[in-house]
Amino acid sequence: PFFIISMLGPWLLRDLRDRAGKELSSDSSEESSDEKEREQAKPHSNILVGAVSLVTFVVLAVSGSTSPLFPLYFRKEFGWNELVVGAIFATGGVVYFISGIYTGHLSDRNVKNPRPSVYPFLVGPLISGLSYIAIGPFPEIPLTKTAQQVSILTAIPCAAIGQSFTIICGMGILTLAARTHSVASGFFNASLNLGLAVGPVMGTMLYDKFGFRWAMAANVGMIVSVLTN
Repeated sequence: PFFIISMLGPWLLRDLRDRAGKELSSDSSEESSDEKEREQAKPHSNILVGAVSLVTFVVLAVSGSTSPLFPLYFRKEFGWNELVVGAIFATGGVVYFISGIYTGHLSDRNVKNPRPSVYPFLVGPLISGLSYIAIGPFPEIPLTKTAQQVSILTAIPCAAIGQSFTIICGMGILTLAARTHSVASGFFNASLNLGLAVGPVMGTMLYDKFGFRWAMAANVGMIVSVLTN
């Protein structure tokens, strides 16, 4: 289901966009010129919510898939115990906390712009994809154990930054769907948590079948597919 949703979801969203057409504007004559320009710049709310939720689902599923894999792989490959792995995860949490402050400020500035952009949101999946390439380089890339350890310790905090952009900027973009903001927020959070639920199952299946580095390569492929579509 994870692969099917990540591959077919963007196509289904494009089809929905073609069928839905443009949302009629209901601006009152008393609105300022900036507010009118902002309203005209809004994409169709259903498409907006669906696209942001789909990307968030894939990114969080990929993130969730790594949670059960890291302790297994790090102990097997590097001999790291549970305390070391826990400290690495804690580093990612601290980085998320710090980056979240900046990301929230950036998101506020973006959604207040008369013509808000989706690019701050898309920075998140891009950073996440690059981070997972560094965490589990493609099997064809030769790396010494020391180089791989440095790559992992650098990439995990970067993955946390990618998550902060995806979640926080995604929530900010959904404020553009003002008429259905509660529904949009609920759908977004449902997609986020569904990704976290599906991810560990998919991650362990890929790990058992293909190994850690191929599992990371598959995760990167899923992020690339949803971004390119």
